[in-house]
Amino acid sequence: MIGDYIPYHAKKTLELADDLVTESEVAKSPEELMQTKPGNRVKKLRKHSQEFIEMIYSRQVDNFQTYIVNLVREILKVQPNILHNNHPHISIAQLLEVESKDELINEVIENKVSSLANKGFGHIEEWCKALEYL
Repeated sequence: MIGDYIPYHAKKTLELADDLVTESEVAKSPEELMQTKPGNRVKKLRKHSQEFIEMIYSRQVDNFQTYIVNLVREILKVQPNILHNNHPHISIAQLLEVESKDELINEVIENKVSSLANKGFGHIEEWCKALEYL
């Protein structure tokens, strides 16, 4: 809106100096200009409004999923015993590579969180419902 208003206002101010327009036309607010004579930027925004709405909605959903996955990660860090019924798959190589039990727990948690994040909301919901703790 402002991107269209500034060139309009500059042009009208110069025209006012040459007595080509009245002062009331220069005094239009950006909102008035948008309603009566929208510029190219406003027209493009209106033309692509559905795409912008979908993009914003999609980003909100992605952000919410990231929040949920991070929340699950934090819960598992505080109570890793939640994973005891979920049969985490740990290879012998993973067992030999870690230096401590905490490191192994963190690796199992990250594997679980990555798995949940990639499968979407439905799988996260099923996993949470299957837990005895929640």
